[in-house]
Amino acid sequence: MPPRKMTGSAPTATPRRQSARTKAPVKKSPYFEHPSEDEDEGHKEESDTASDFEAESEPDDAVHEDEVEASEGREEEADEDEEEEKAAKPARKRTLSTAAISQPRVVKKKKASTGEVFIPHQRAPSPGDIEYADDQIHPNTLRFLSDLTENNNRSWLHGHDAVYRAGKADFDKFVDSMTAAMPERVDDTIPELPVKDLVFRIHRDIRFSNDQTPYKTYFSAAWSRTGRKGPYACYYLQIKPGETIAAGGLWHPEAQALGLIRRSIDKHPERLKRVLTGEGFATEFFGKSKRNEKNMVKSFVAANAAYALKTAPKNYPKDHKDIALLRLKSFTVSKTLDDKDVLSPEFLNRVLDMFKNMEPLITYLNRVIKPDAGDNDDDDSDDDEDADGEDDEEDAEGEDDDAVEE
Repeated sequence: MPPRKMTGSAPTATPRRQSARTKAPVKKSPYFEHPSEDEDEGHKEESDTASDFEAESEPDDAVHEDEVEASEGREEEADEDEEEEKAAKPARKRTLSTAAISQPRVVKKKKASTGEVFIPHQRAPSPGDIEYADDQIHPNTLRFLSDLTENNNRSWLHGHDAVYRAGKADFDKFVDSMTAAMPERVDDTIPELPVKDLVFRIHRDIRFSNDQTPYKTYFSAAWSRTGRKGPYACYYLQIKPGETIAAGGLWHPEAQALGLIRRSIDKHPERLKRVLTGEGFATEFFGKSKRNEKNMVKSFVAANAAYALKTAPKNYPKDHKDIALLRLKSFTVSKTLDDKDVLSPEFLNRVLDMFKNMEPLITYLNRVIKPDAGDNDDDDSDDDEDADGEDDEEDAEGEDDDAVEE
């Protein structure tokens, strides 16, 4: 049925005063007519471009002029407050950063009962009159290790991180200088590996230890064919105030390597004894007055007696002539140096000379546990010659017996 048409003129509408603000679109009732897609998109675009504050302050068509003006006044005041807050924020940041620069850095350590304790950061120490050098140990490095011995805890080291890093860098450069000189002056089987493969970490493994102090109180490094790790015998240096050690050999080798060393001592004890009685080796580690074989073996056994067996190892008789050597579980030598030696400009050369005198022991151990191609050729030929000599003597004795019988 067509809609009824209204006759007559339409009533005159009272003109409204138009607002200067943009009017919100008129929403249609969802109960009678669904909005079109165009209207949805237009409304979405308006809501996206407007801020939350502007969306809340938009007037309705029926809002009175006074209310519109009051809302606009509140909007302007809010805008002014927001601008003041934004302008004030950078100023507060600059004030905080300036204060932070003027104050010393601190580390906060929380405690359960007393609140917070502030520990000031220590800056890297000044070198003083002695400049840092790659081939020397600086006095600051020994000083740091001495302080660490008295303050072996995480909070102290965290507060002295710059001091620790300066000491570690000094030691790392010294190790790098040693590495460059090792192949030519000590042992040509030692490769030039990076420092990280030679230097030990300062952190202790305290999982199964009664001593729960978290850090070692020394810097240390080891040189071998595979660096600080691996099965080979190594040269070892440990920097510690009053107890610096230059050492080398095999400490607690694995069962297979230990078995090979004991077999070599059983079959060819003269090889190890030849090393122990060498002039440079004996003079460096045992003194000039003990160069005979008996004294050298006794001194070597005493140096490694801490972890030696109390009885004979398996498959060896208790009355073996070299039972003292067979009971050993480590094969090392070492020498202690004082702080005066460590801080001397000749310390690097001194350590290299000690390692050079130690080289025969390192070479002997490596040839036994990890022989290279041709390492045992001379040994096998010696064994063959000995066996051939015994056979010749037996043949000669047999011929003499036959002649006597005839």
